[in-house]
Amino acid sequence: MISRILVAIVAALASNLTFSGDIVLKPIDITKECGGGLITSAGFVRGESNQVYLRIDDGRIVQCILRDRHAQVVTEHSQEGRAMLMPAWSPDGQVIAYVHYGDIYLFRIDSRRSLRVTTTGHVVGPKLLWKNNMELFFTATSQFGRNINVVNLESLVVTALVSGRGYYSVQDYVNKSGHIYYAFSPTGASPHFDLFVANVNDSGLVGRRILTAKDILTEGTASVTADEQLLATSGSPGTSAQESYAFIKNMRNGRVIKIEHEKGWSDDYAEISRDGMWMIMLSTQSGIDPMRGIIRQQHIRLVQLTNDMANDMESE
Repeated sequence: MISRILVAIVAALASNLTFSGDIVLKPIDITKECGGGLITSAGFVRGESNQVYLRIDDGRIVQCILRDRHAQVVTEHSQEGRAMLMPAWSPDGQVIAYVHYGDIYLFRIDSRRSLRVTTTGHVVGPKLLWKNNMELFFTATSQFGRNINVVNLESLVVTALVSGRGYYSVQDYVNKSGHIYYAFSPTGASPHFDLFVANVNDSGLVGRRILTAKDILTEGTASVTADEQLLATSGSPGTSAQESYAFIKNMRNGRVIKIEHEKGWSDDYAEISRDGMWMIMLSTQSGIDPMRGIIRQQHIRLVQLTNDMANDMESE
């Protein structure tokens, strides 16, 4: 099978990833197809497997449909004078939650109006996550670092899920299991973030470590499939911290797929669809131009996963 030739799965230790052999999977570039421009916040592949939501530098939120390894823009949303950072679609598809100057707003698709939810200005990245149609997880700065919070959109009451010192950031949430994925560092000094999973109903988010700082460089990248079997993130285990690769890890047997990229580029953000059929990456290259000084290029890259690949990841 062609896909079996392309996919060379390498073994992973329980706490540390190891890559060997050739880079195993080549993505396609869909930057132009999704409207071009600098992508100033993450790309999303959530809900339906072929829906991609992106924020472009001029403030537009672009919804793309993925078909046959290509992307087609179907809708655009914007709010005059607002950056609409970290956009996240509600489960029912009626509302876009976003961040503007450190506060959460809700943009209703039907009325095209926004409602301010928080007022402290302390909301930070990497993302907003819907718990259900009436509750949102978010990360915010606090007196002792950064906390993970949940806000009720009816009462506007904000509840902290963790207390004490340290730097937490929310990564993903799976409604069926109630599992919340988060990054944590006692000091907040990147790249020293570990990745944990916990039951959202547990007091204080007493989580289980699933990736260490040796595996994951930044706290803004992790996502899982609906069955929590596959986890997508980016990091540079065993290589220079200046260059990171996107990868997919099978959480049951530790097998890893590494995504190809050009030398000098870093995959700063990776997101996998709930059904495990698509993976999207935000890739960045920084350099110095004699005329323009420091330049930064960002591209959206896409991988379509296959049933053969899933079978390979399951095999011993």
